[in-house]
Amino acid sequence: MSLAIEHGCMANAMARTLSSGRSGLVGLVLGTIDNPFYAELMQEAVSQCAPRGIRLMLLHASAVTCDNRSGAEQLAALLLAAGHLNFAIVKGGDESSNSVERERAFTEYVSANGGKVVLRVGGGSSYDGGFAAGRIFAEMPVRRRPDAIFAVADIMAMGVVDALRIAEVAVPRDISVVGFDGIAPAARPIYGITTVAQPLRAMVGRGSIC
Repeated sequence: MSLAIEHGCMANAMARTLSSGRSGLVGLVLGTIDNPFYAELMQEAVSQCAPRGIRLMLLHASAVTCDNRSGAEQLAALLLAAGHLNFAIVKGGDESSNSVERERAFTEYVSANGGKVVLRVGGGSSYDGGFAAGRIFAEMPVRRRPDAIFAVADIMAMGVVDALRIAEVAVPRDISVVGFDGIAPAARPIYGITTVAQPLRAMVGRGSIC
């Protein structure tokens, strides 16, 4: 290799692809950049691909996912066990399969175990959307307010928590809030949100060999 470099020769990626039948590219499928989960996913992908000499090609859609149903059911079971009966859901975009699956699984589990979902609010899979949803809950009369809120993404749960606290609604004393994804900011002491963490290492590993 040193001789090749000395004579100004460079590796030709196209030729390597033709000779090996492998491009050395991995498509990394991402959602909205407003959600820190996707930044963490990209970081994990880079850390796994670089040592293998693999290059990343970024896309915006959905592909490898965790078990959304099981995760949502675990959260529902936890809240029901804590004595909550009336729930609200902060949804992501209607086009998001992750959001739809988590919402459906949570609702079905709650309904089958003596609880009910009394309110659904769109959160747009963003902090601002979660904050707007939180303001709606804060402005509701206490007797009509849900016992607990399931935000289908941590970034929205963070917005909900901030809106409630600004309105002097104590979390979790007055209302419980849970999320989904396991992003690092949601675990900070100021939030400490109960969540289901997506297995980033396993998801990236699965995607890179498909």
